[in-house]
Amino acid sequence: MRLSASTACIALFVAILAGCTTETVVSPQPSGTEGPDPAPGDDPSDPSTPKDPDTTNEAKAPSVKLDATFKAISDAKNDIYAAVPAAGGKTYVALRKAGGAIGWGSGTLVRRYLASGTLDSSFGTQGEVSTVLVANPSGLGVDADGRVLVGGTGLYDPDVTSDTGREIVVLRLTGEGDVDTGYGRSGRAMLTYSAANTHTSALHVLSDGSVFVSAWGRTSGKETFGAFLVNPAGVGVSTFGTNGFLSSPFPVDGALAVGGEVLVPTTSGLMKYDAAGASKGAAIQAGIAQVKVGKDGSYTAIAAGGEQLYLARFSKAGVADASFDGPEIGEDFADFVVLADNSVLYADAAGISWVGPKGGSPTVIAKDVAAQRLALTADGKLLVTSVGKVARYTF
Repeated sequence: MRLSASTACIALFVAILAGCTTETVVSPQPSGTEGPDPAPGDDPSDPSTPKDPDTTNEAKAPSVKLDATFKAISDAKNDIYAAVPAAGGKTYVALRKAGGAIGWGSGTLVRRYLASGTLDSSFGTQGEVSTVLVANPSGLGVDADGRVLVGGTGLYDPDVTSDTGREIVVLRLTGEGDVDTGYGRSGRAMLTYSAANTHTSALHVLSDGSVFVSAWGRTSGKETFGAFLVNPAGVGVSTFGTNGFLSSPFPVDGALAVGGEVLVPTTSGLMKYDAAGASKGAAIQAGIAQVKVGKDGSYTAIAAGGEQLYLARFSKAGVADASFDGPEIGEDFADFVVLADNSVLYADAAGISWVGPKGGSPTVIAKDVAAQRLALTADGKLLVTSVGKVARYTF
């Protein structure tokens, strides 16, 4: 069983807010505000400030049910690590292959499923690619050309590979399921990470095919976090962060690729970087743990307000939407998505809950669904990845 990286991210983000940190946590606030700071609880742009009753949500929570046209994906032997929707209603799933050394398994399985939830025999060998070129595949994405990017670590198995297990690896497959040998070193980008126990927590694909891959590690009980940026040729971008590694005090799997930029959450702002690794300033001047972009270009985020996290909304310019009544978010939060009408679905220990376009109190619409990751398909269905299972829901 694998812990949700997002849950770990939220818990550590809260711990940093509550403790002593050199970074400043800024409650969401419209830019250009002048005059004295408002008293605590009086700032209408702070998500912790109670909202007037007329700002509450008048929309109704949707009913949700399992998609009867989709056969849920499960595997009793191999661990499901990641799943992403793809064009044509297809779904890619990455699994850690059973066996091998503890902590690495014996490699990775990448499968492609049709819209019905059955294996797509045109991918790999009868729908599956088995490889030792990457282990622990927590990162998974598809680029604009239909190529599959798998983020993980090197496979430590001296009888099979020369990997140490401390490498961060991004493997690229063609749309047919072949290793793309023109990418990186014979199909994979190899990134140096010195932690004794190394993991990839997420992967995000930019519009030009560059990849942002978040990583965390532990040495002698001390954890380190950060991210790498890999160019379309499979080479690490050395100008990103310090010598190619952007360090962070907490996991950055809550980042998001938007066009040719990646938005990286920090306790002092949502920072923008281009595909060359150059900093483009802050998209939002507030502490952010995770962010998504709506159809209208607005940001919906897990944001910091004092020592508490809240669901918050910001304009395309990064200005807090004072009319959005964002509920508090607990440390058991896992993931969220933004629907076409700007309402939000989020997953935590209670199941999957809905928050309307204007915010308001959450409504549980799928009780006891232990989701780790949520994703929307092109036709608006909800793909839910949980421990050992990938299911699809309709509204």
